[in-house]
Amino acid sequence: MTTDVAVISLGGTIAMGRRGDDGLAVSLGATDFARLLSERRPDLEVSGVNLAHRDSSELTMDDLAILADEIAHVAAAGVRRVIVTTGTDSLEEIAFGLERVVPDGVTVVVTGAMRSPTLESHDGPANLVAALSVLSSPSRESLGVLVVMNDEIHGADFVRKSHATSASSFTSYPGPLGWVANDEALLVTRPTHRRARLPLPLEETPRVVPLLTTYLGDGGHALRALASTPLDGVVIEAFGSGRLAPGTAEVARELASRLPVVIASRTGAGLLERSTYSAAGSEGRLFAAGVLNAGWLTGVQARLLLELGLRTGATKDLPRLFEQFQT
Repeated sequence: MTTDVAVISLGGTIAMGRRGDDGLAVSLGATDFARLLSERRPDLEVSGVNLAHRDSSELTMDDLAILADEIAHVAAAGVRRVIVTTGTDSLEEIAFGLERVVPDGVTVVVTGAMRSPTLESHDGPANLVAALSVLSSPSRESLGVLVVMNDEIHGADFVRKSHATSASSFTSYPGPLGWVANDEALLVTRPTHRRARLPLPLEETPRVVPLLTTYLGDGGHALRALASTPLDGVVIEAFGSGRLAPGTAEVARELASRLPVVIASRTGAGLLERSTYSAAGSEGRLFAAGVLNAGWLTGVQARLLLELGLRTGATKDLPRLFEQFQT
């Protein structure tokens, strides 16, 4: 029988069904989740694939590459609907990264749980069922990668984890695409288009792309220290709409002459300005020196896009990739 929905598991809280002496451990996997969904929807053939059994804080870019390859593999076999279960700490990065590389015509829903199966308030099964409801809706076609948590449907380019422990931790700016009610998905808006698409495979060679955040009185010490080490690129979360303290800006301009440097807003929302202010660390002076503009991406997203660009050989195309998030 042809698989209708593939469930791919990476581990995380949703899969932690056992408590040991040192805390919760992963004991559930994709076959357990597939069984749950098959019982709920016996008309569908649901298969399960376990790729990892780890806390999401332990996942790496290589895990993202393996996941992307597996989705491409099941898509080549004719599967057009995929659920990815993972831990919530890096869930937004998994979703954003997949949105860059998942084949057209395939809808992926990334989900997880904020509360473990050892708790009566465990939200994993509800999130899985909601994910399947979204994949059962004709409206999901052409949307690419989505995040479904707490009965809300989020676009991969807009979602973020905004609370450490709440079941409603996942939010979007400017807002969710829709929600799930009565086992049906209601999509009330959708992105205008899919951005910054990249080809597979991702190179296995690691890239060193750190993320820094500026702060009151930032003298540039951290960035200067990083500049003396081997780097492939760096992302800086700047003040407001794109400014750095003078010392940090000086180092950033010098670094931009030899490797990709990107600035994003540390606020987590809104579009960077281009040339509004004249201060020593103003956005206009940074961009004139070759620093890249992350547009409305968060620092975490900008860092991921930069590494993905480097890992797919798009080094010379980086300005175009980031420009797609400036409108």
